[in-house]
Amino acid sequence: MKFLLLLLLFSSLAFSQIKIISNNSKLNSITITKKELANLYLRKTDKIKGIRVVPLDNKSNFEEFYNKIVNKSKKELRAYWAREMYKSERVPPKKLSIQELKGMIKSNKNYISYSSSDVSGLLSISIK
Repeated sequence: MKFLLLLLLFSSLAFSQIKIISNNSKLNSITITKKELANLYLRKTDKIKGIRVVPLDNKSNFEEFYNKIVNKSKKELRAYWAREMYKSERVPPKKLSIQELKGMIKSNKNYISYSSSDVSGLLSISIK
């Protein structure tokens, strides 16, 4: 019985869908690839399809996002940012709660983030 419950729990986690959220109507009609998102969140670029954006991290979905989209564990990410901050001026995206994210994204159309649930009042962008 416990095995069945664990199996159901892990399967529901595996199928949770990451959604990209923004307040920029120009981003509404585009599809973003995982590679574009990874480059954005690793600060290798600051544009998606020619539109300048500023990525923000969601505290509650941080590990899931980086494992699924960027393909880096928490440990690998820490090492990556240690190297990047040492050799350049790139810094990791700010990590915020969902409430803080909603406020920041609504106040500036250049901000972009992710969530595993729908966020009312914000646009949801497709990941290819």
